[in-house]
Amino acid sequence: MELDPSKLDLLCLANELYSPTSLCDIGGIWGVDGGYGVYAKTVLGIENVRIVDSHWTDTAIRYCKDSDVKIVDKFIDTYLCEDKLGNTDCVCLFHFLLHQVSPDWREILRRLSSSVKIVLINNPQWILAKAGFRLMDLDSNEYFSVVPHSESEENYKDLFTAPLEIDPLHKKPRRDLHHFWQWAITNNDLISWMNSLGYDLKYIRPSSVWSHNKHFQDYGFIFYNTKM
Repeated sequence: MELDPSKLDLLCLANELYSPTSLCDIGGIWGVDGGYGVYAKTVLGIENVRIVDSHWTDTAIRYCKDSDVKIVDKFIDTYLCEDKLGNTDCVCLFHFLLHQVSPDWREILRRLSSSVKIVLINNPQWILAKAGFRLMDLDSNEYFSVVPHSESEENYKDLFTAPLEIDPLHKKPRRDLHHFWQWAITNNDLISWMNSLGYDLKYIRPSSVWSHNKHFQDYGFIFYNTKM
């Protein structure tokens, strides 16, 4: 698997600064088969690592079992509602927040704030304005002019023709599924919300540039919970 060096840098820096003994990688399967959680365990030596996701692959399961990374096969909202996180030193949210609706990204961070000291975020951030918005509130032409996907892609082709159709697996309208780009989140949005939850921004750095998309740029963040 090919892992993003900027996300590995976040993990390494957080490990160097705070020496976490527990880490939870939320939504860490798609495209990397749990690679960041496995890296945290096998390379950085973080003692207790678990990955929470609802779309496990055979490869990810094998990697985790071989590395003694705990497998949590659940929907994210279900897991957080059950308060299963406990006191956790560090949580990774890599290319995760912009996909979340019901609960949205703010609510997910609020739920984490009572039990998580360190939050690592890597996210495509909206860079054309200071305030963000819900991408799905755009019309079809506007939406596909700003996201790095096209209406011809299999996963996206019916997004605007049947947006309220209930997905049988997730029990949500199609327009609320995490498969799609849902949010334009700005740095100001994210930092202000995290500050309101008691987190201080300890690190921020632009990373990968979406060369084919002038609207977003990847940023990495480390937030530390000053209330814990």
